Amino acid sequence: MSQTEDGALSAQEGIPGKHQAEDESGKRTLTDFAAAQQTSPFQYRFRNGDNILTQENDYIQWRSLLFHQLFASDCIFLVDPTKKPAELYSEATKTRMSHALMAYLISNLDTHYKNVVKRCETPAAVLAKLDASYALHTSARHFQHVIDFNNLRFNPTTQTAEVFLVEFEDLLAHIQEDSRYRMSDDLIRLNLLQALKPAMPDFVSQELRSKPQNERTAEEIKNILLQECSGLFESNRRQELGQKSTATQALTANSWKKDSEDLAP
Repeated sequence: MSQTEDGALSAQEGIPGKHQAEDESGKRTLTDFAAAQQTSPFQYRFRNGDNILTQENDYIQWRSLLFHQLFASDCIFLVDPTKKPAELYSEATKTRMSHALMAYLISNLDTHYKNVVKRCETPAAVLAKLDASYALHTSARHFQHVIDFNNLRFNPTTQTAEVFLVEFEDLLAHIQEDSRYRMSDDLIRLNLLQALKPAMPDFVSQELRSKPQNERTAEEIKNILLQECSGLFESNRRQELGQKSTATQALTANSWKKDSEDLAP
């Protein structure tokens, strides 16, 4: 035991191993805290705002990147109950992980999507709401593509066959992005003929009257269109320019004639 200046014994120093126990306890606390910081799923692996979802972005791509990050951080169970974490976490740790993931998700949404999920309280609810929003948007967009596809018409006076076919194929590709909306070859053929009818009524009527064994496929019809219209657009353009040129020449001649009459004595 040590003695203080007034001769009294120090109670703290009078307890054998007291400082050693406190030092070891303090070291354990710091070590545990440091370990928790290092293993925290969102401490350094995720950065808020590094994967912003906007209305212009590809939602499927955004979602895929998010899931890769969640798998890497062993947090996928927070949005998919069927997945089990690789480690056993206490309820307190799961709660902290959930709050951290919520903060990360919200930080990666633009204003539009923040409003979509503003009433959600868990990461799973946020993702479910975003999935539903995407499905609704996809359905509306798909419906518009179908309308545009059905209303598509080839006009050889304003576009080439190549431009028309690119538009036709683009709309078809958009419609069939979802495997649930695959169009049969017969339906594609009928839509193509419908689009060509105003410009090629005789050809379309003949095709529609053809027997099944004599029907041309959509690809064969496209090739015929390209062959028939290879010079049609240019011919129409030249004809239009010729008409304008003739009108200009006539106007110039009339103007010259009028000027000559005005100058006559």
